[in-house]
Amino acid sequence: MTSVLAELRDLPGTRVLTEIDIDIDPDAQRMYSDQIPVLLIDGQVHNFWRIDRHRLMRALS
Repeated sequence: MTSVLAELRDLPGTRVLTEIDIDIDPDAQRMYSDQIPVLLIDGQVHNFWRIDRHRLMRALS
């Protein structure tokens, strides 16, 4: 997931990307501990376990 996020940061346009360490966020740990890594878009789960780059790019376009 890190490489996909790095690629997103390099694309033109405005995006807010926030990476959360669930080890220090008890709420996130309760909600997503069995889905790591998990990617949310606008507060909704988009992918977990494996981030599909093409699916993500379509969702953001």
